Amino acid sequence: MKKILFTLFKIYSGHLFGQTYTITPQQIVVLPAIVNESSGIEVNPADTSKIWTHNDSGDSAYVYQVTTQGQLLRKIIIGTGKAVDIEDITRDDAGNYYIADVGNNNNNRTNLIIHKVANLDTVTTKAVNNDKIFFSYPDQTLFPPPAAMQNFDCEALFHYNKHLYLFSKNKGNSTFVRMYSVPDSAGTYVATLVDSVDIGTNIGSWITAADMSPDHSKIALLSDNSLHVFSNYTGVNFFGGIHTHYNFPNYSQKEALVFLNNDELYITDEYNPMLNNGGNLYKLNLASVLTANQWLSTTVVKLYPNPSNDLLYIDINHTLTKPLSVSIYNTLGALVISKRYTTTELNYITLNVTELTAGAYKLQLTYENISRVIGFVRK
Repeated sequence: MKKILFTLFKIYSGHLFGQTYTITPQQIVVLPAIVNESSGIEVNPADTSKIWTHNDSGDSAYVYQVTTQGQLLRKIIIGTGKAVDIEDITRDDAGNYYIADVGNNNNNRTNLIIHKVANLDTVTTKAVNNDKIFFSYPDQTLFPPPAAMQNFDCEALFHYNKHLYLFSKNKGNSTFVRMYSVPDSAGTYVATLVDSVDIGTNIGSWITAADMSPDHSKIALLSDNSLHVFSNYTGVNFFGGIHTHYNFPNYSQKEALVFLNNDELYITDEYNPMLNNGGNLYKLNLASVLTANQWLSTTVVKLYPNPSNDLLYIDINHTLTKPLSVSIYNTLGALVISKRYTTTELNYITLNVTELTAGAYKLQLTYENISRVIGFVRK
């Protein structure tokens, strides 16, 4: 039996989420400065070494092709190049791309439009023609509505079964994200309000991007602070299956994501000069995250003694095959102890806490980018 310093638990948030975990996306590359406000991202599944991305309201109707090494390859103008606030991009299985000029921060737009263009990967010109999909929301009658009712800024969409599905930012008093759909062909439509889901409400939880896995088995909704993955649903009842919630430990203005395959995601964030962060491309492997989750869910872990006077021990009934990190934080959130253990060091881990002053602490164990936290007391 291996000794590891940690106690396992799962977080349940009532009706909001099935399970909540903490994950850390892997930074791949810094994006070119020309797309320092990357707000949407898409790939051709046949070649995921390149991405298509765009800026939001600070740019015209341009899309940029960038390699995963950070090299800018192309800049293409969509239609006349005019745009208000492009917030997301998606692709259908036939290779058509949809560029969504739907940003609506003030909830007062009456000119929402999605540009449909032929396969960007095969065009050779610097500009492409586009079909236009105009739409409005069926439940919006005031432009803008009162602040408490402002839930009409959809900055996330994906394509499925000849329809585009859009997801709102819950900026008003509502804690629900609304899901609308419009047909994927040119025309003027009143969107259909399909469903909604309660994910809580604050600026960091506003939904900024969405995508569906290539096999249609899961959808992902992104916010600055977290990722929501829905799976095991039937048809378009996306919110009726399993809802897994992942927290990001580090804040940045995350605005775009795309599935590379059924398990891996790319994520981008905008560069924030005030915080001096962002402007990057990240990769997240849900398969490894779920593997770690499965490992944790079948593992019995015991921390003792708690309270502790000098040494902390852990018993675990499972073999670890990858390194383990252990961190201890005080009540102010300051890191006071940090240890990393290789697989050869995991047989009998003992942590000396005599250097800590008496009081309460939080212990975090991280395994395969999955973190768990438990409180303990130093006597």
